[in-house]
Amino acid sequence: MDEYLHGYKDSGTIREEVAQTVWHYFLKTPLLILFLQALVVLIFILWSGNRRFGQAIPVTPAIRNNSEVYIRALASVLEKAESVEFVVNYLSQAEQKQLRSQLGLGDQALPQEALLTVWEKQTQQSNLSLRSLLNSQKIPRNNIELKHWLEQWQFVQKISRD
Repeated sequence: MDEYLHGYKDSGTIREEVAQTVWHYFLKTPLLILFLQALVVLIFILWSGNRRFGQAIPVTPAIRNNSEVYIRALASVLEKAESVEFVVNYLSQAEQKQLRSQLGLGDQALPQEALLTVWEKQTQQSNLSLRSLLNSQKIPRNNIELKHWLEQWQFVQKISRD
C-alpha cells in the first residue's frame, strides 16, 4: 500500500503511460471543455485587440468655425435681451448695403427714392416689393415673420441679380 501512495506503479501501467502521446491525451478530453476554452480565448483576443476589421481610424477633431460660434452666441444674447428691433434694423441696413453693391451704387447710403428709381431702371420691374420692404413699419416679432421678411429680401436680391 505504501509503495502505491509514494508513486510505485506496475510495469504494465508504466508501458501504457509511455505509449500515450499528447494527441491521445486530447482525444480523451471532452469536446465541450475544448470548445469553451477556445471560445474564451477568442473572446479575449477580440476584446484585447478590438480591431476586428483593421486598424482603428482616429477620430478627427471637429473644426470649429469661430465666426459661426460668435454669431450664434450673439444671437442668443440678443434673443434673451428681446432686441428684435435692433436685429431687424441691422439686417435691413445690411440688406440695403448688399442691394446697393449689386446695383453698382457702392457702399454710400442713398435716399430711398433714389434707390427705388435705380432698382426699377436696372430690373425693369415694379418697385412695389422693394418699396414695401423699405417703408415697412411692421417689425417682425417672431421667427416665422422674420423668416418671411428675409425671404422677401432674398427675392428682391434675386431679381436684382438676374
